[in-house]
Amino acid sequence: MTRRARRNHTPAFKAKVALAAVKGDRTLAQLAEQFDVHPNQITSWKAQLEGGAADVFGPGGGNGAAPPSVDVLSVIRRRAVRYYSHRWPRVAGRATLGDSRNSEAFESPNLFNWVITSPPYYGMRTYVQDQWLRAWFVGGPSNVDYGYGVQVSHESPEQYMRELASVWRNAASACRDGARLVARFGGIRDRQVPVRDIILDSLKSGGWRVRTVFAAGTASAGKRQADSFLRTYSRPVEECDVWAEVA
Repeated sequence: MTRRARRNHTPAFKAKVALAAVKGDRTLAQLAEQFDVHPNQITSWKAQLEGGAADVFGPGGGNGAAPPSVDVLSVIRRRAVRYYSHRWPRVAGRATLGDSRNSEAFESPNLFNWVITSPPYYGMRTYVQDQWLRAWFVGGPSNVDYGYGVQVSHESPEQYMRELASVWRNAASACRDGARLVARFGGIRDRQVPVRDIILDSLKSGGWRVRTVFAAGTASAGKRQADSFLRTYSRPVEECDVWAEVA
């Protein structure tokens, strides 16, 4: 006697079977034969559907399950323990808040040897809003500016590339000879553009010599933020790491 292999049913299939059971115009035996599922499993899915129906009309209903409750202070406490449980070496540093498209943002008494960065991906028009809290910690505004004029233009790949090139140019002017740059870059699914060409051309126009490009995988390899908000899953764009030096 061969044992039947365990099957993994999709949420959509479970919902379809459960709705058919709730409708009640066929017996469990008929449904089991139609969907090739054990009657006990159909009964279980039906109970799940009926038990969770009220949540659809509650807070967060209509766009999936309500988000889990998170103890924010607990999260902060865990991070504080992780960051401050070690004696890190003391180093001199400075945090500056500014628009990198303006050369004044790079004014410093010292020249830089390295630039490590990840610019806003083309089409990601809410980058400033998404980074608001981080900016606030270094002196940014206490309110969120939802305007699009406060960040790199995404009206066209050409305009975006020109503005990004000005950032690279300003960074190069603040670097020593032979300084190196590492940038991670990618794109978003609804903008069908050659992301590698954009980052490479902008660096060349901005005074940097590209040395190598590495494939960096996709955001799915980590904790992809979009998966928490999108109703339907979208395949992320392949990212790349670019290494360059001042031309």
